[in-house]
Amino acid sequence: MHSGYEECRADSVALYLIQYEEPFKIFVPGREDEWDDIYYTCWLEMLYQGIRGLMFFDAEKKIWGQAHIWAAWVIFQAIREGDDQLISFEFETKEDGKETFTMKIDRSRICEHGFKALSEFLHKLHVYKSIGDFDTA
Repeated sequence: MHSGYEECRADSVALYLIQYEEPFKIFVPGREDEWDDIYYTCWLEMLYQGIRGLMFFDAEKKIWGQAHIWAAWVIFQAIREGDDQLISFEFETKEDGKETFTMKIDRSRICEHGFKALSEFLHKLHVYKSIGDFDTA
């Protein structure tokens, strides 16, 4: 569990820090007009990876194939639990019988609601690790 937990914590910290201007000033100075799109893309990529990672879950053994994938799934779930309106799905059956879905992210909810859900989740990760509460973690 350690590798998945640490990847989850690291990815959550990265997504948390993107809320602030300092990383943008360091990594993309002079491109202030793009910062909001970069911010949105970071969130979109993390949430997308959570869904995409389902391909790497072994349902029979109930294990994830890789720590980064597991972390993305857990972050995805934490965000959904923290704000059930941020992410939605539309399901469709095509004429050929194939089922597809579209994941939609409410961009207007990320900064306030998504960040709040992420903050609360990251706080739990830190507390459980700090006090060594393996069972709750």
